[in-house]
Amino acid sequence: MFSGMWRSDETHIALPPIYGPPHVPSASELEQALIALRDYICELCIPDLKRASIAHRTERDSELEHIADRFILKGREAVVEFLRQHRSLVPVLAEAREKFDQYFGIAEFTRPRLEVFIEPQGEDSEPSLFALVPTTLPFKEAVTRLDRLDEDWWFDQPSEVRCLMNIDVEYVNAPTI
Repeated sequence: MFSGMWRSDETHIALPPIYGPPHVPSASELEQALIALRDYICELCIPDLKRASIAHRTERDSELEHIADRFILKGREAVVEFLRQHRSLVPVLAEAREKFDQYFGIAEFTRPRLEVFIEPQGEDSEPSLFALVPTTLPFKEAVTRLDRLDEDWWFDQPSEVRCLMNIDVEYVNAPTI
């Protein structure tokens, strides 16, 4: 029954008649067709994909806005770009601000400062973020509190975070005693 299907003398295949030369799509036509197909499948399978992407971007931007509300950004564009490249610092900065308030008693109207710093003499040096805590405390007291902050919290942060960021105090109208 099936043996007749495989005989070499039967090569007749019914094809529709073709009028004119066959169309071979160009690479750009194929690319456009694939993009259209991908978009169509995404719409069918993942209707909220665009909204999810926008929501995720909005969430990330709101995190940066929260940081901007809690810190002074010196060189705002450089700081924001640095934080976009190093997202792991954003939650650390939120926690750091709470620690600064706890250890230094920062007034509500005073905010720590964030600044991107690049070593001027280092040709291949990577930029780092400095968080500067404003204080009016005497030098000795400020250093003691910074040391305690380091021991209690900062040294427990991952080394990747500590390599990207530094914490120091900034003396603002501090007494000289």
